[in-house]
Amino acid sequence: MSRKKKSKNHEGEIYLVNPKHVVKKKDITQYNHAKGSKSKNKRLVMIGIQRGGKRVQISEITTKATDKQIRRKQKVELSNTKLSKKSYVDTNTIGKSRLTSKNFKVGDQPLKKPIKTKANKEDLKTYKAARKDRGR
Repeated sequence: MSRKKKSKNHEGEIYLVNPKHVVKKKDITQYNHAKGSKSKNKRLVMIGIQRGGKRVQISEITTKATDKQIRRKQKVELSNTKLSKKSYVDTNTIGKSRLTSKNFKVGDQPLKKPIKTKANKEDLKTYKAARKDRGR
């Protein structure tokens, strides 16, 4: 009997992604205008859900969140994850690239190489609980 090959769990991995993959096409000109020279900087995203195979859904990581967003569980603080600034992860996920309209896959562009830091297990638990409370 052959053994089942266990696939690697990528949930919690953090990547740097071109903002065009995350920002909606209709909003990209407004985004570029608002960010100015920093519009080319990459955005931090975390893998929130792993689907079949390498397909994943990502959530954006930001440094700002209002009390209302936290109270409604739209954003969850990454308190135990070691990032340079106090960070929050959005509980909404994005399954397809807004630039190419293809599913996000680990190992394919734009999710080629994760940064060294991975989200803490406790933070992932609170993230998943918040998603469950919101019916996601």
